[in-house]
Amino acid sequence: MAQGRLRKAVDKSIKAAVQDGRISLTGDAAAIGMLRYMADIIDAAPGESTVLRYATPASFLSYCQALGIAAPKPAPVKAEPAQSKPVQDDEKVVSAKTLADFKARRRRSA
Repeated sequence: MAQGRLRKAVDKSIKAAVQDGRISLTGDAAAIGMLRYMADIIDAAPGESTVLRYATPASFLSYCQALGIAAPKPAPVKAEPAQSKPVQDDEKVVSAKTLADFKARRRRSA
């Protein structure tokens, strides 16, 4: 079977990962074999949903990440909530006069 574009890319990635020491050809042989098999299936049947039922791009990428070939996406960074300081008596949002005026107007309109 002729190697497709995806299989060639997988083999290049495996070779680079072995050279970097991220994976071992003997220790990760089963996962590497499955990854190559899935690449062959995806290359041979682009768009055929019956063949791709067991070799989806998502499962293919999961194998890549498990082997350390594809870098996992970083988790979104959540900003820490701002620490609010307790409100002091002199830091009221509305002045006492403004509040009294508001209450007086409410009584008149009711």
